[in-house]
Amino acid sequence: MRNKLVSLFVILFLTVNFNNEVNSNEFIFESEYLEFTNNGNTIKATNGVKVTSDNKIEINADESFYNKLTSELILKGNVIFADNDRGIKILSQEIIYDKSIEKILSKEKATIYLDNNYTIYSKNLEYFKKDKIIQSKYKTTLIDKFNNTVVTTNFKYLDDHKLFKGDNIMMIDVDNNKYFFKKSMIDLNKEEILAKDIEVTFAKDVFGNTNNDPRLKGSTAYLGKDETIVKNGIFTTCKLNDTCPPWSLKAVEIRHDKAKKTINYKDAVLQLYDKPVMYFPKFFHPDPTVKRQSGFLVPSIKSSTSNKNSLSLPYYHVFSENKDLTFSPRLYSNAEVLSQVEFRQKEKNYDNIIDYSLKEMNGKSKSHLFSNSKINLGLDDYDNSSLEINLEGTNNDTYLKTDNIKTSQYYDSSSLNTFVAFNANNEKLDTSIEFQVYENLSADKEHNRYEYIYPNFSISKTLDTAFNEYGSFNYKANGFQKKYNTNISEISFVNNFNFLSKPLFTKSGIKNNFNLFFKNANHDGKRSSKYKDDLTSDLYTSLILNSSLPLKKETIGYESKFTPKISLRLSPARSENLTNKDRRIDIVNVFSDNRLGLNESLEGGQSLTVGSEYNLMKKNGSDILNINIAQIYRDINEKNLPIKSKMNTKSSDVVGGVKFIPNKYINFDYDFSLDNNLKNSNYNMAKSTISVNNFVTTFEFLEENNEIGSESYLSNESSYAFNGSNKLLYRERKNRKTKLQEFYNLIYQYENDCLVASIQYSKDYYSDRELKPTEELFFSITIVPFANVGSPKIIK
Repeated sequence: MRNKLVSLFVILFLTVNFNNEVNSNEFIFESEYLEFTNNGNTIKATNGVKVTSDNKIEINADESFYNKLTSELILKGNVIFADNDRGIKILSQEIIYDKSIEKILSKEKATIYLDNNYTIYSKNLEYFKKDKIIQSKYKTTLIDKFNNTVVTTNFKYLDDHKLFKGDNIMMIDVDNNKYFFKKSMIDLNKEEILAKDIEVTFAKDVFGNTNNDPRLKGSTAYLGKDETIVKNGIFTTCKLNDTCPPWSLKAVEIRHDKAKKTINYKDAVLQLYDKPVMYFPKFFHPDPTVKRQSGFLVPSIKSSTSNKNSLSLPYYHVFSENKDLTFSPRLYSNAEVLSQVEFRQKEKNYDNIIDYSLKEMNGKSKSHLFSNSKINLGLDDYDNSSLEINLEGTNNDTYLKTDNIKTSQYYDSSSLNTFVAFNANNEKLDTSIEFQVYENLSADKEHNRYEYIYPNFSISKTLDTAFNEYGSFNYKANGFQKKYNTNISEISFVNNFNFLSKPLFTKSGIKNNFNLFFKNANHDGKRSSKYKDDLTSDLYTSLILNSSLPLKKETIGYESKFTPKISLRLSPARSENLTNKDRRIDIVNVFSDNRLGLNESLEGGQSLTVGSEYNLMKKNGSDILNINIAQIYRDINEKNLPIKSKMNTKSSDVVGGVKFIPNKYINFDYDFSLDNNLKNSNYNMAKSTISVNNFVTTFEFLEENNEIGSESYLSNESSYAFNGSNKLLYRERKNRKTKLQEFYNLIYQYENDCLVASIQYSKDYYSDRELKPTEELFFSITIVPFANVGSPKIIK
């Protein structure tokens, strides 16, 4: 009998080990090793197991333990639970499946994949298969197919309706905006959110200002694929603090139309420090993702010296991705109307801007027309090649100034410049050709207004020669044909050859180099005071030898450098008559190769320039003291040189500059020009900035004497910051020759990260025909980043 029992046990053991599929009515187990105990009521599987159920449940795990009496299945190690009927997959390290009540419990961390492209990360997860509910009281993260992230606690997912509910939800979208909901319900099928007590913290740079904290609060919210609706919302961009924001926008309803990319407000109130200041029944603006969208821009109030105040109502219209237009009508208080239109077009190789305005006034009109086109030619032989066409015109000389015409293109309100310019360059060649017409709006006589240049050209090329190892050789040709004052014409053509040597150092540390110049100048003129009526050709040569000895000294905490310099200029020819040229020699240009800025000649004769530079700095590299001084010596008086340069005698003026920064409170700059006897001062320019705590004052002083000029003024700009937000600013400038005040401004400004308000009083004594001296009081407020509103008041 004993032998029969042993044989039966062996047969049963072999059957269990070599047949890896067992049907236990509720589950089918597939495993390399199955062990039955407790009279077959418990089944243990190890070394990998696959469990399937009659309700389309499929589970894979490292091991499992099943109790048939309690219908409880325990799975451990890399568990993958798949409900193929509901499209739900759960990944965990341990899952307990209570088959009797169809409850799945995932201990510790779990990952859930839903068939509608949502992923849930949670802990101690409960899945009730019959009720089709997944829930957890612990922190849970939901990620959608757009990579938006939702973090919540106490969540519940209703699979039948594809609804995800939670408390204290935080959602972070792909743009890093953060949404906080006290309670919310997310429809995963419709991709919609219903929420209570919403708070949105936008990315700090969403409005282009990283110092702001843009945020929105509301009582309820609906977030859908096509729109977002917030009820009883309040919005601001101001930085977070313990007090109320400087400005906020409160609205009964805020609707974000994602298709049109607009934000619409209903019954909105602008608040400054929680005090209502302006009511808007309805208005809208583009959302932060929009760079260009048609619509009205922020209105503004302007003033001019000849008219009363005006209100501007600009409208921006987008035709296409590369074409737009701004229409800016201006309504004056005296019933005059000014209309300005700016059209912009950008193509792959072409940019164009056209700006036009027309002002109607008592049967008369004023107008202007500007146009600028830039074309990228893309020529094969050049790295860059372009053509620019610029047109400027007005029918009134003072219109641009009196009505304060502003355009996106820079222009001079005193003169007009129409031109066609071609430019091309590569590594060794630069080419420029221009045809220009200038109109001087300040000229009294009609025939003196225009100047024609046809053409003005320049060609520069670096030449490869046998001397490349010693330096560089450059050729440049430039010239023009000019006509002005009705019948005066001038023609110039200049050839330049220039060799610049590489620096050479002696054993004693002296740095040497030389520049060799050849210039051939050809001129012709008709009734010109500058050129003769016959064609003339002149040849100029010049050799410049430069030497310097850089010296350096180091002490504890400081470093000083002293560099004596010397430059010898040799030219066999005397200078042409340059006496009336407006040229001034200073410490910046005294050692330059072309210190007189000459194009058609070279500085003639022999001269020796001697100078030195001293620098004192801290070891960290910050400057303390910089002193430069130089003087020019000649073998003979050179009367043809510019009188204003003070270098036409054997000894020029002594020119120099001092920069002194003893500490963080004081900054002093001084440029000077003294007679060679050091008795008379011909030029003084001093600028000093003093900063003490919250007080900053800057003085600028200019005095020109004798041949250098007669201009002299003293200006001051002072500011005092009462705190981080309040500042008082004062500016003035006095003409010391006429002893008259040119202008002064007094400004009080309040500023924080999102609100700037200022009151400015200004008086300007400048006058020119229709331009009269003005005295104004101006108030402005800027709501960052949306609007700037000003309200000027002409006092006189």
